[in-house]
Amino acid sequence: MFPIPRPWAKLRRNEDGEIVSYLSLIDHSADVAAMTEALLGLPTIWLRLARLAGKQELSVGQRRRLAALAGLHDFGKANHGFQNKALDRDGRQSVPRAGHVGPAMAILLGDEGGGSLDITTRLKDRLYSMLDVEILADWCEEEVAGEGLANLMTALFAHHGSLPKSTVVEPALWESTDVYDPLAAVGELTAALRRWFPDAFAPDVEQVPTSPRFLHAFAGLVMLADWLGSDVSRFPLSGAPEAPSAAADRMVLARAAAWRVLIDRWLDPERARDAACRLDWDFASLFPEPGRQPRPLQADLLARAAPEPDSGSLLIVEAETGSGKTEAALIHFLNLLRVGCVDGLYFALPTRASAVQIHRRIRDDLHRLLGDGCPPVGLAVPGYLRVDDQDGEPLPDYGVHWPDDDGDKFRDRGWAVEQPKRFLAGAVMIGTIDQLLMGGLMVRHAQLRSAAMLRHLLVVDEVHASDPYMEELLRHVLDQHRAAGGHALLMSATLGSAARHRLTGRTDRPSAPEIVADMPFPAVTSGTGNPIEPTAGEAAPPKSVAIELVDDAENLDAVARLAVEAGKQGARVLVIVNTVRRAMELQQKIEKLAGPSNSRLLFGVAGRPCPHHARFAAEDRRLLDDALEQAFGKTANAPRIAVTTQTAEQSLDIDADLLVTDLCPADVLLQRIGRLHRHERSRPTKFETPRLVVLAPTIDVLSSLLRSDGSVISRLLGFGRTYPNLLGLAATRRELEVRRGLDLPRENRLLVEAATHPEALTALAKSLGGFWPEHGRTVIGKAIAHGMAANMAEIKWNKLLESLPEGLDGAISTRLGLDDRMAIFRNGVEGPFGREVTRIRIPGWLVPNPSAEAAPENIRVAGGSLLFDFGGMSLGYDRLGLKAT
Repeated sequence: MFPIPRPWAKLRRNEDGEIVSYLSLIDHSADVAAMTEALLGLPTIWLRLARLAGKQELSVGQRRRLAALAGLHDFGKANHGFQNKALDRDGRQSVPRAGHVGPAMAILLGDEGGGSLDITTRLKDRLYSMLDVEILADWCEEEVAGEGLANLMTALFAHHGSLPKSTVVEPALWESTDVYDPLAAVGELTAALRRWFPDAFAPDVEQVPTSPRFLHAFAGLVMLADWLGSDVSRFPLSGAPEAPSAAADRMVLARAAAWRVLIDRWLDPERARDAACRLDWDFASLFPEPGRQPRPLQADLLARAAPEPDSGSLLIVEAETGSGKTEAALIHFLNLLRVGCVDGLYFALPTRASAVQIHRRIRDDLHRLLGDGCPPVGLAVPGYLRVDDQDGEPLPDYGVHWPDDDGDKFRDRGWAVEQPKRFLAGAVMIGTIDQLLMGGLMVRHAQLRSAAMLRHLLVVDEVHASDPYMEELLRHVLDQHRAAGGHALLMSATLGSAARHRLTGRTDRPSAPEIVADMPFPAVTSGTGNPIEPTAGEAAPPKSVAIELVDDAENLDAVARLAVEAGKQGARVLVIVNTVRRAMELQQKIEKLAGPSNSRLLFGVAGRPCPHHARFAAEDRRLLDDALEQAFGKTANAPRIAVTTQTAEQSLDIDADLLVTDLCPADVLLQRIGRLHRHERSRPTKFETPRLVVLAPTIDVLSSLLRSDGSVISRLLGFGRTYPNLLGLAATRRELEVRRGLDLPRENRLLVEAATHPEALTALAKSLGGFWPEHGRTVIGKAIAHGMAANMAEIKWNKLLESLPEGLDGAISTRLGLDDRMAIFRNGVEGPFGREVTRIRIPGWLVPNPSAEAAPENIRVAGGSLLFDFGGMSLGYDRLGLKAT
């Protein structure tokens, strides 16, 4: 006897494997259809979808049809193979088993190669009858008969994050037996949809769109609806104490639960919007610190009229670091929120450390401004479980415990931070740029990310021109976002004109570098790509930076002496190097030179000196981020020496008396300079003037790194890998050599254009001669190749959904960490700073091609180091970070 009524969709077992509760297929379909209907009831969502379809709106009838179709997303679970999974958990009983998406795609859309053609045709014909396919096909716009419904159903079949590979019909999964008829179960589901959505079946309803851009967004919406509608705390399984009686109509419960979910999880923006509308719209009311005046960018965005809700907007903000760009972005968000242009915010930052810090600032400001109407402010950084001021604790069953949770308040407020795939669905999320960019790549749940972000203002901080991969991926995400009428704000210390052209969609050539260098700064650029000087306000004081070039960049002993001497004189010294290996080596040299008598000068955690970089366990990264902010924050005074990598160069509000840095592209260098004398404050003697020490190999040394074909020989200072364009580095070195000082922000644009503008770089290569012209051509060729690789990995917004490729381009995967593996220590092990460590992210290049089942083995502690094997490699983890042993 079958253990539960069929067809079922979800079940729960106890520890003995016995089924204790289940949910029928019809009931689960009601839950997801109701959740889709509720989401489509939010004006921002249906407006964005309409724009993608080239329409002004989606009518109520069209939205009902889309919700009804979403109710068919799991009809494949009716097949025998899926239903047989209820018989036992480990498959001891010899009955066929199957999934549900592949079999559904096969019988509805696939080939007839799985058995007798007559049998397969008969089954398909019967399925079409049970699904009312002729009626559903008439619902859909199409250029070729039958294609509209097929394309829309393909979008539904991606509800688990991707499409399965092509498959063929297996008749045994669908044939009727004496005890169960799968296709009759599908017919019962269709009949239920008629009861639930009678107006969807009305003959006068407009056809629903099926254009590719629309379907990508609709697929993501159904993924979100399926995830929300599968939450058993809101949509309980039958047999559970909280479940309704079997006689109740599930759709009544489902619709009520769906709207409650929108409210409790702040997908419905009305409370936040009402609170924003009550704000006094002037700077003194928004930021009521005595004597505080708006900076030019803040004044500009405060006075700027919000666009129409369905028009979309793109702004690029350029201003020196420390000029209040974060507050300007917050002003822009609140302005768009209060007039109904956006429902939420995703604030993307380049590093985890900067995301943690900016999360705290935005959280505090929004709670102060919006009070009880403040939506949850989540931290979208893997390894953290933080919303508002609460940190969740991961549970062994992959759930999350929220401390001091009153009535499941933080279970709802923290819903989006519990899984990275949900990050973009949160109301206000501050996270890393990679989470945003994955919404445009051919990876699982990309459509969920891209659809969820359509309703948000996207803020991207520290955009720069020297990273062609990230720029192209960002341009691609913005393409879909802008096509939907979405809103975005890009911020940069200074953005090269070529990058500005590409990001705004302009196809004409940028102006000559000498013309661009005279453009206004700071500036606000609209979507047309023309910079406009912001309105007047209290400008940041100019900063004259003294520059010292150190030719012998590999002499880390000299760097250590410089840092220790400055620390002894009372300075807070920030050293930013280009590679983790170099950071580890320099850290050890500084420790040796400082000795026990000066150990107080060393940056560290829990009394143990360490560098600050990305190759630490998630638990320890939190400690490192907090320690860096305490040591170099606005109120810190004690001398300190910190060795860091790119983790400290961007978006962090940290303030050094002396900055020592490896040579890097000019736009990145300006970001690093933003950590030098960031605030007005007293300085130690000899450090009253901002001083920048650049470890910069000479042009001759850089020339020696080139082969005759223009490729790079050495990995010196990360050149050729971290920064592959040596021409841009040479241009930066030459500009610094000529000036020996920088007047910022007056010379910001001049420096960046000299080191990033295509015409300027071509002229430099010609003047340098040797292998430089060939290197310039190689760089251009690689940029084209990188663009093609990025294009191959990107979702094709103008094409229909397709199965995912086997793997992405290696460089893109490396940059976004998609090849990284997680070493999970299920019982926890003590880390180098006394905190229990459960997860260490391992870069993909460090352990190439590990098996999918790879896990830490041979775990032991020796000499203060955690040693373990992973994927055939021996690794060590200590206060310096993760490394091969």
